[in-house]
Amino acid sequence: MFKQNPVYVELYINAKFSDLWEYTQNPEKQQQWDLRFSEITPISQEDETNGQLLEYRKNIAPGVRVIGRGKAKEARFEETGENSHTLTFWSNQLFSPIKSGTGLWIYGLNGSGFHFKTWFDYQTRFGILGRFLDTILFRPLLGWATAWSFDCLRLWLEKNIHPKTSLRLYLVHMLIAILLAFVWIYQGLVPKILYPETGELALLQSTGLFPGYERLVLPYIGVGEILFGLFFLIFRSKLLHFINCLALLALATGAIFHSPAIYLAPFNPASLTIAMVGLSIVDWLIIDLLPTAGNCMRKPKEAYYEFVSGEATDVI
Repeated sequence: MFKQNPVYVELYINAKFSDLWEYTQNPEKQQQWDLRFSEITPISQEDETNGQLLEYRKNIAPGVRVIGRGKAKEARFEETGENSHTLTFWSNQLFSPIKSGTGLWIYGLNGSGFHFKTWFDYQTRFGILGRFLDTILFRPLLGWATAWSFDCLRLWLEKNIHPKTSLRLYLVHMLIAILLAFVWIYQGLVPKILYPETGELALLQSTGLFPGYERLVLPYIGVGEILFGLFFLIFRSKLLHFINCLALLALATGAIFHSPAIYLAPFNPASLTIAMVGLSIVDWLIIDLLPTAGNCMRKPKEAYYEFVSGEATDVI
């Protein structure tokens, strides 16, 4: 009834195999970059036949955590030179959305780095309701978290940016986006659409750009500002910040020529423009250092992997 495709994520990481293997196979390292887990604890020693038993924990809220276990096993594809790592996982907690599943990590050599790939699928609890919630919410969120984590790992290996630093920079970026979005939406909605008589209408009339049509044009300007504010919540782009700075400076310059007295008010365009331009500059400086799920490939190019009884089989 609900189509549930396996989660696939692929990212090229320019790193030595020994480093990539250490950062992905060492539980202490993995739990630092992998957003899906809070703690990864080995339960048994690694065995060539039976693999290694691991316990996974994810803190959902204070005092609430989801606990699951997995059995990891290394395999090698001698013909292609690819290394792979399989994992069978399960959770006995009744409130865990995942009942059991199987996954695969692949390390494919390419030039000086590796195409690091994962493919995993799982069964859910709670019948039709569980599959519905998994299709519309949990599986997309898990796929995004996996892709975001892969890019976080890439930044750690390629640029030596620790995952904690990546997370802090990401939170700074989100805060800036929310603040800029709020200001543009507020300026478009309140003084231009809801209460134009408080000064915005008179300011537009002073420009002489739309003689006799100011009251008609002002709401459209407000809608444009609201849409521009929403862009900060949707897109991550240096171009967006360039347009933001250009628009703010143009508005501030126009106000100087047409209504210079406004700069003497307690809350005036000068302070607002400087603050908003400053926020854009800060985000411009950190935007290339942020992990993003969009850097990952989410669909395989040539092949996919079918999971059968805990093992991965290549299917063309």
